[in-house]
Amino acid sequence: MRCLWAFCDWGNNMNKFCQFAATGAILVGGVAQLAGCVSGWPLKPGELAASSDDGASTASSPSTSTSALSVSERITCVVVEGNVQCWGLNISGGVGNGASHTDTPSPAEVLGITGGATAVATGGVHTCAIVTGGVHCWGWNYRGQLGNNQVNAESAVPVNVFGLEGGVTAIATGREHSCALVEGGARCWGLNHLGQLGTDDTVDSPIPVQVSGLESGVTAIASSSDHTCVLVNGEAMCWGNNSAGQLGNDDYNAIVKWPSTNEIYSRIPVPVKGLQGEITAIGAGSLHTCAIVDSAVQCWGDNSRGQLGNNDLSVTVSSAPLPVVGLETGVTALAVGDLNACAIVDGAVKCWGDNSNGQLGSNADGQPASPIPVPVVGLESGVTAVGISVRHACAVVGSEVRCWGDNDAGQLGNGGRTASKVPVRANLQ
Repeated sequence: MRCLWAFCDWGNNMNKFCQFAATGAILVGGVAQLAGCVSGWPLKPGELAASSDDGASTASSPSTSTSALSVSERITCVVVEGNVQCWGLNISGGVGNGASHTDTPSPAEVLGITGGATAVATGGVHTCAIVTGGVHCWGWNYRGQLGNNQVNAESAVPVNVFGLEGGVTAIATGREHSCALVEGGARCWGLNHLGQLGTDDTVDSPIPVQVSGLESGVTAIASSSDHTCVLVNGEAMCWGNNSAGQLGNDDYNAIVKWPSTNEIYSRIPVPVKGLQGEITAIGAGSLHTCAIVDSAVQCWGDNSRGQLGNNDLSVTVSSAPLPVVGLETGVTALAVGDLNACAIVDGAVKCWGDNSNGQLGSNADGQPASPIPVPVVGLESGVTAVGISVRHACAVVGSEVRCWGDNDAGQLGNGGRTASKVPVRANLQ
C-alpha cells in the first residue's frame, strides 16, 4: 500500500504550507494520502487516515503521534494526538492561544480544540483546522478568510466556518483566502480580487462559495498567496493570479488583464498543460507551482530565485512545466514555499530555490539561492512530512518536529530566537 504527501506554501510575506493528495486519496484538511494509510501503515477498514508518506518509516508500527504539519512565513502548526499546537508570530491571533501581538517561541495548544483535529493549514496570518469533519479558523479576518460570515480584525481563538460543520476532507489556506474540499467539491472564501475564489467574479465572500465547475471529482487542493490548484479526475487545474504563468496553462493573459495594474488572472479553473503521466500531488507557492508526475517533480511560473529547480537561471519565468534536475524518480512528497520548494526522496529531504534565511537547510554560507535540489543536513532518512516558507522550514522525523531557517519570531519552536541553517528540535508539548 502506498501513501503520498504533498505540500504547499504561499508568499508575498504571508506564506503558507499545505499538504495535498494523490488521486483517489482521502484528504484530511490539506493532508493527503491514499485511503487506508497512516504514517505509512495500513488502516483498518473504515478508519480515516490522518497523514502519511511513502516508506519513510521502517518500524513495525506508527512511530509518531504528529499527524499533520503546516508552515507559514513566521508560524508553524502541527496536529498531535488530535490537538493542535502552534508557535511563532502571533500578530492578529494566528497562533490561536487566546493572545494577540505576543510572539510564542515554544509550541502552545490552540484553545478550544480538545481532540478530533485531523489537519491544520496556516495562511498569511490566519490558520484553519479540520476538527471532527468541520472547519475551525483563527487569526486575521480582514477579508473574511475565517469564513464565519463576519469581516472584522481578528479572532485569537478558533471560530466555526459557516456551513462547513461536517464532511470536509481537505483544507488549504492562502494569504487572505481559504478553500476546502467537501464531498468531492471545492469551496473557497475570503479575498477574491484576483479571482482566487474561482467563482467567475471578483467579489469577496466571508462564507464558503462553490468554485465554478468543481462540484465533484476533486481529490486534492492547494492554495498559495493568490492562486489555487486542484487535482480533479486525474487532471491538474488552477485559478487566480497568473502574473508569472503559475497557472500553467501556457497563457500569461488568461481570462482577464487590467492594463492599469498589470494584474493577470483567471476567475475560473483552467487546465495545466504539459503534465504527461500520473499526477499524484501538487503544491503552490507565491508565483510558482510544482507537481509530482510519475514520481518526478515538475515546476512552472516564476524562477527568479531558482525555485523551478531546472538549474538554469537564464529562464526567469516559464508558463509551462519544467523538470526539476535530480528529481526524476523516487519522490514521495512535495512542499512548495514562497520562492522555494522541498521534496522527500527515499525518506531524505532536498530543497531548492531561495536560501536568504537558510531555509534550504544546507548549512551553506554565501549561498543565497540554489537552482538545483540540495540535501538538508541531518535529514537523510526517516522524514514523513516537510513544509517550507519564505523564512523557515520544518519536517517531521519520527516523533519529533525539526525546523531551520530564520527564527526572529520564534518560528523554529525551540524556545529561542536564534536562526539556524540546520534543523533544530521544536519543544512539542
